[in-house]
Amino acid sequence: MALYASPLGPGLAGLAGEYRQARETVDRARGRDLRRGLLYTFASLGAAIWLLSLALLVYLAHRISRPIQRLTAGLAQLAQGDLTTRLQTAGSDEIGRAIEAFNHMAGQLAASRDRLVYLAQLASWQALARKMAHELKNSLTPIRLTIEEILARRDENDREFIERRRASW
Repeated sequence: MALYASPLGPGLAGLAGEYRQARETVDRARGRDLRRGLLYTFASLGAAIWLLSLALLVYLAHRISRPIQRLTAGLAQLAQGDLTTRLQTAGSDEIGRAIEAFNHMAGQLAASRDRLVYLAQLASWQALARKMAHELKNSLTPIRLTIEEILARRDENDREFIERRRASW
């Protein structure tokens, strides 16, 4: 009978202790899961903010650099001699004013080139006219000297003929 009277298993006190210990283990695990969940949440939120900031930075950099790239390409075309190059104004900011200054400068360069071409043509025509006048003068000088010599040696019969011709010169 002593066998039937002996306590079975750990007893209620031991069972309560084990139950309490299991509860504490579960509560600790939940706390760790909560901390881990918060850590993952904050890390995900930080990564999302970082990616959004990166995307915004790339967009703004592209928006700022595109007009500068267009301006650089326009300057290269202008340097190659294409004075008809004009750029569309991007806005009223510094880059827009730089593009307006570029367009104004390109217009002035084209006008200056046209003026220089005109002046070069005018100078060549003037040089040609000077040379022709010089050649005509050289050709007429012997004729003039001959006429003056004839006038100096003329006789009375030729006088009337020469005076009529002299009046027509």
